[in-house]
Amino acid sequence: MEQTKINIHKPLIDSQAEDRDYGPDSSHQDDAESEILSMSKTIDKNFVRGIIFQILSSIFVFIMFFCVKMSNSINGISNPQILTVRGYIMMTIGLMISKVEKVDFSCLSEYKHRLGARMTLGFFSVALNHISLQVLTLSMSATLFNVNPIIGVFLAAIIFKERISTMQIFALFLAFLGIIVLVLPGEDNSFNGYMMLPLIAGCTRALALMCVRSCKGIHWIIPVMALSLPLCVLCPIYLWLSGEYVPFTWETLSYVVVGGFTGTLSSIFMTKSLQVAEMGLNLPISYLSVILTFLADEIWFDVGIEWNQIWGSLIIFSGVLCVTYVKYQHSQEEKTKLRKQASVSY
Repeated sequence: MEQTKINIHKPLIDSQAEDRDYGPDSSHQDDAESEILSMSKTIDKNFVRGIIFQILSSIFVFIMFFCVKMSNSINGISNPQILTVRGYIMMTIGLMISKVEKVDFSCLSEYKHRLGARMTLGFFSVALNHISLQVLTLSMSATLFNVNPIIGVFLAAIIFKERISTMQIFALFLAFLGIIVLVLPGEDNSFNGYMMLPLIAGCTRALALMCVRSCKGIHWIIPVMALSLPLCVLCPIYLWLSGEYVPFTWETLSYVVVGGFTGTLSSIFMTKSLQVAEMGLNLPISYLSVILTFLADEIWFDVGIEWNQIWGSLIIFSGVLCVTYVKYQHSQEEKTKLRKQASVSY
C-alpha cells in the first residue's frame, strides 16, 4: 500500500498565510499616513495662497479707491455713473470667465439665499464706501472702511466656529482703540457724521464676506457676478430717475474704467482668498491698502496728515497684524497635530 507522504512544509505555509490574513495591514497604514501628510501640506498651501490672493486684492482695491477719488475730484463724476461702469465691467469679465471655465450654474438654487444676501449687503457696502470717498479724505475713508476684519473675526468665530483666543480679543480691542484715536478731533478735522459711512460700509462688507465664505462649494466667479447684478440694474435706474449724469472726458473715463477693472480684480482675489483660508487669517492683510492711501493723500491730494491719524492707524495695524499672527500660530498647531497623528499611525 502506498503511504501518504507528510508535507513538512505545510505548517510553515499555513503560518505565513496566517500572518498575511491576521497581521497588520501595512498598506492601509501607508494610505492613512499619506492622507494625513497631504492634509498638512494643504494647510501650508492654502495659507500661502490665501495671503497672496489677499495682498493682490488689497493692491487692486487701493487702485480702485484712488481712481474713484480722482474721478470725483477732477470732473465731479457721480457715484452711480462710476458704479454702473464697474458693474458692467464686472459682469462682462464674469461672463467671459464662466464661459472659458465652463462654470456650472445648476447649484444656484442651493445657494440662492446666501448669494442674495451677498448681493444686497455687497451693494450697500460699495455704495456707502463710494459716497464716503467723495466727502472724506482717501486715507480716512479707507481706514474706517477697513474695520471689517475686526467684525469678520468675531462673526467667523460665531458662525464658522473658527478658533478665537484671548490674544485675538485683545488685538481686536486694540484695533478698536485705534479707531477712536483716529477720529479724535485734530487741527484741521473733527468728527462728523460722514465718518459713519465707511464704518457702516465696513460692517456690511464683513457680513457680505461671510456670505462669500459660506459659498465655498461653488465656483469663485459666481459671488463676484452676484455683486455686479445690482450695480448693472439699480445704478442706471437711479441715473435715469435723478438725472445726475455728468459727461465723461477722456481723463475721467480712463479713471472710471481702470477703477472698475481693478475693483473687479479685487473682488475676484478676495473671493478666492476666502475660499482657501480662514477669514481671521487673510482679512487683516487687507489693511495694506490703508497704508497706500496715506501715501496717496500726501503725494497726489495734498492732504496734511494729522498725528492722531498716524497713531490711530498704527494702533489699528498692530491689532490686525496680531490677529494674523495668532491665526498663523493656530494653523501651525493644526499642522503639528496632523503630523503627530501621522507618526503615531506609522
